[in-house]
Amino acid sequence: MRIISCHGYSLRLLSSLCVASIFVVMILSSHFCELMRTFYANSKSTEYSVPMLELQQKLTTTHDHVTPLRSDSTTTTTAFNLNRTVPRIIRKKAKLSGEKELELGLARARASIRRATAASKRNSSAKSLNATGFVPSDRVYRNPAAFYQSYMEMERRFKVHVYTEGEPPIAHDGPCKDIYSMEGRFIHEMEQGAVAKRFKTKDPQRAHVHFMPFSVTWMVRYLYTPLSHDIAPLRWFVSDYVRLVSTKYPFWNRTRGADHFMLACHDWCALCTPPPFSLIFIPILSSYFLRESQTLDLNLNLNLKTFFISMSSSGYGGSVGSASSLFLDHGVARSRERVYCSGFDDAVVEANSLLLRRSSEGAQVFAVGDKRQCRSVTASPFSLVGPHASKGNPFLYNTSIRVLCNANTSEGFNPQKDVSLPEIHLYGGNVSPKLLTPPPDNASRPYLAFFAGGIHGPIRPILLNHWKNRDNVLRVYEYLSKDLDYDSFMLQSKFCLCPSGHEVASPRIVEAIYAECVPVILSQNYVLPFSDVLKWEEFSIQVDVSDIPRLKNVLRAVPEEKYRRLKEGLRVVRRHFVLNQPPKRFDVFHMILHSVWLRRLNVKLD
Repeated sequence: MRIISCHGYSLRLLSSLCVASIFVVMILSSHFCELMRTFYANSKSTEYSVPMLELQQKLTTTHDHVTPLRSDSTTTTTAFNLNRTVPRIIRKKAKLSGEKELELGLARARASIRRATAASKRNSSAKSLNATGFVPSDRVYRNPAAFYQSYMEMERRFKVHVYTEGEPPIAHDGPCKDIYSMEGRFIHEMEQGAVAKRFKTKDPQRAHVHFMPFSVTWMVRYLYTPLSHDIAPLRWFVSDYVRLVSTKYPFWNRTRGADHFMLACHDWCALCTPPPFSLIFIPILSSYFLRESQTLDLNLNLNLKTFFISMSSSGYGGSVGSASSLFLDHGVARSRERVYCSGFDDAVVEANSLLLRRSSEGAQVFAVGDKRQCRSVTASPFSLVGPHASKGNPFLYNTSIRVLCNANTSEGFNPQKDVSLPEIHLYGGNVSPKLLTPPPDNASRPYLAFFAGGIHGPIRPILLNHWKNRDNVLRVYEYLSKDLDYDSFMLQSKFCLCPSGHEVASPRIVEAIYAECVPVILSQNYVLPFSDVLKWEEFSIQVDVSDIPRLKNVLRAVPEEKYRRLKEGLRVVRRHFVLNQPPKRFDVFHMILHSVWLRRLNVKLD
C-alpha cells in the first residue's frame, strides 16, 4: 500500500511540474516575441523598412489580384506576420502575358490622355504643351491637350510590326513619285527609314499593330490587264496574303485583323475597276451617214442637249491606255471613234467622267468606211465603285484599319476604324519649291479663287460648266496653257478650289495648304485627313455642290477678319502635311501613324 501511495504521489507531483513548465514556457515566449518585435521595429533592413501604408499603395497600383494590407488601428500580430510575407508574395506574382502587358500600357495611355484633357480645362497644361515646340491652338485642334498627350504616348509606347512576307514589287515597294507617292514613301519609311528606327519592332509580340506592306498601285500595274475590267487578280493577291500571315502567325486570328492595317493612296475606286461604262444600244432614233467633210448638228438632228466628251487618242487613266479603245466593240478604227454625252459644254476629257456616275442619254458617232454613222445610246449607271482590293478578305474590309486616300463614306470608308490619307502629288519625286516658300502675309493675291484640272467625276463638270474661262478673278481652267504657271496661280489666289474627281480626295488640298491659299472643299461624303484631331472649318471652307453656280458670291461674302483667321490656321496646321526626309515630329508621316495609334487606342482586344 505504501508503494502504491508513493507512486500516486509521484504522479501528482509530475503532473504539477508539467503544468508549471508550460506556464514558464508561455511567459518566456511572450518576452521573446516582444524582443523580436522590438528588434524588427529598430532594424534597418530594407526588406521590412517600407511603411505598411506605402506597401499598400504599391500593391494596389500593380493591377494584380493581391489583397491589400490593412493599415488601420486594428492591426495585430497577424497583420504584422502578413507584412513580413509581402515581399515573398511580390516575388511570386505571375508575369503578365505579352497581350495583357500591351493592353495594360494602352489603358495607362488612355488614363494619361484623360488626365491631360481634364487639366487643360483648368489651364494647367499650357507650359507642358509648349515644352517640345508644339503650338497649342484651340482654334485648329479639337482638343490641343488631348492631342499632345496622345502624341507623346504614341512616341513613348507605340510599336509596329511589319510583315516580311511577300515579294517586291507588289510587296515591300510602291510608287514614290507622282500622285500615288504616299504608298511607296510610307512603305519605305516603315521598313528602313527613320520612322522605322523609332516605331518598328522585330518582335511581333511587342507590337500594338501589324502592317501589311503591299501596294495597290503596283497591283494595278502588274496584275491588272488594261481594259479587261477583271479585278479578281487584285483580290486574289490580298486574299492569299492574309491567308499566308494568318496561318504562319497567330496575330490575325486572335483579333480577326482588328490590330492590322494596310495603306493605299486609293484602294482602287471608280477609275479603272469595272468597265468604265456599258454602252447599251437602244433602237436607233436617227442614223446619219456623212462624208468626212460634212458636219452633224447633234443638238438639232438628235434632239439632245449640248454634247461633250470627244474620245480621241488623248488617252485615259495614264498608263491604262487610249480612251478611244474603250468604245471599240464594233470593228471600227479606234482612232476614229467618238462618243458624246449630253449635259455640259464640249471638252476633251478623260473617258469616264459623267457616265461613271449616272445614267445618261448620249450619242455615239463612229466611222463606217469613209462615212460616219450616228445613233443614240444610253450609258448604264456606274455601280461597282469604291474600295475593291481590300474586299479580298472580308475581315480586312470590315475589321482592319485601312489607311486610304479615297476616304469616301458612300463607298465603304468607316471613319471609326479607317484612316483618311492625305494625297500628295510629288512631281518628279519632290514638292514644288515654289509651294515650299509661300509669299509673306502682306503679299498681293489678286485672284479670288483658282482651279485647273481635267473633267472627271460628278462635281468638276458642274464647276467648269459654270465658271470655265468666264471670270477674271475667279480663274477656272480645264488645262493651263504652257505660258501659265499652276503654282503661281495658287500663290496669287486667296482661295483654291478643291473639287473631287473620280475620287473624293484631291492633291490640291495639300498644295493649297502649302501655298497658304485657303482650300475650298467641293466634295460629298469625304472624310478629311486628320479630322479626328483638326478642325478643318478653322482653315478651310466647305461649299455645297448646289452652291457652285453662286460660288463667287459665296467667297466674296467671307469677312476679311475670318479670312485672316483661316490663313493663320493654315500656318499652324501646315507642319502636319509636310513630307520631310527624314521625317520630323508632327509631320505627315507621324500624323498618319498617330491616326493609326488612335484607332488602336480605341479598341480593347479580348
